[in-house]
Amino acid sequence: MSRKTLKDVRGRTIGFIDDKPKEQTAYDSLGRRTGRYDKHFDRTYDHLGRAIGQGNLVTNTIPRKQP
Repeated sequence: MSRKTLKDVRGRTIGFIDDKPKEQTAYDSLGRRTGRYDKHFDRTYDHLGRAIGQGNLVTNTIPRKQP
């Protein structure tokens, strides 16, 4: 498993992506799970498990901070 840190244009952490062999999981800056991408089914789900789209949209589940 690898973890990627997502930062805004000012260098502030907005979230994280944990990359596992079968899925990617997104977390906000406080460590709350915001969504996951299932690589096998090529589908993205929100934090409640509802499908939100086809393909990898997991970064779109992380709320953006206002500047």
